[in-house]
Amino acid sequence: MSLPHGVLEAVRHALSARLRGDGAALARACLPHAELATLTSPVARAFDPAPLLRELDAVQTSGRATWNGRWLVHAFLGGRIELLVAVQGDDGRWRIDPRYWIAARRPATPPAEAARDFYRALLLGDAAALAELALDPRGLELLGSNPPPAGEHAQLLHVAASVAFAPLALGDEYPTPERVARVEAKHLEHGYTVLLALCPDGELPFLVKLVDGRWKLSAFHFIQAAVLARGGSLGRTDA
Repeated sequence: MSLPHGVLEAVRHALSARLRGDGAALARACLPHAELATLTSPVARAFDPAPLLRELDAVQTSGRATWNGRWLVHAFLGGRIELLVAVQGDDGRWRIDPRYWIAARRPATPPAEAARDFYRALLLGDAAALAELALDPRGLELLGSNPPPAGEHAQLLHVAASVAFAPLALGDEYPTPERVARVEAKHLEHGYTVLLALCPDGELPFLVKLVDGRWKLSAFHFIQAAVLARGGSLGRTDA
């Protein structure tokens, strides 16, 4: 789907600012974030940006509207796909959500690595790995029942390795198959770390919990999605 003009401009401005190391321009193009300046540091730009800047003038994009009016954007730049999420503010301006760029620059955390393992198992239809990582085995047969052909595994492994997992704070929103939810006090009280991943198909929440020294995940929302994909229906829940 073609992008609204404001979304395309936000994508171009944000990518250009990152490539040029222009912190002020990046701040105008992105939602506020305390670590935004790390994206334009010299270490973050240890390459010649000129070829990509030239390519950016005619960058090819595709995208679609997702939850709460957000846009998932695929930008084809430098022989790779750059995933971005654009958000329209109260002032009508579109800006890029920088949390995934920032998360990708941080050292990996145990909850994020567990979420990556679970996502990789989802992509591969690895029933044994899903059972090992899930907090509750009920319904997992819906997630591992249709593994992809072996010839697709290398690409799927690359996708899983490339995903960034942004930690959410109390009050932050995330999409579920039935509604938009928020990180609530109950999540923290029950020991959950809530992560939001930017994947090729959209933003996915991962609820991770330390149990007996191992990080495990709630498969609940993934099972909900599988039920809907099979034409089923969901009862109202508060999860």
